[in-house]
Amino acid sequence: MKGYDDEFEDDYSKMQPIINQIEKFAQENEIVLEAGWKVELSKSVKVSMQKSKIVVNDSTLEKWIKLFNDFLK
Repeated sequence: MKGYDDEFEDDYSKMQPIINQIEKFAQENEIVLEAGWKVELSKSVKVSMQKSKIVVNDSTLEKWIKLFNDFLK
């Protein structure tokens, strides 16, 4: 266990998949990720983006749509 003072933001890499990093961080810090945690994270990100009025360009939006459609297959 790294310690309670560790913050995820201190260790994560923008070059690696975020979900794997979150799961590793949780395991190393004995944090239990409840079932559905990814859904709740997605909802939180959506709300944060709406509040901050982040604009997603068409190219990025198309990539997201394709990604989520692939999940449904």
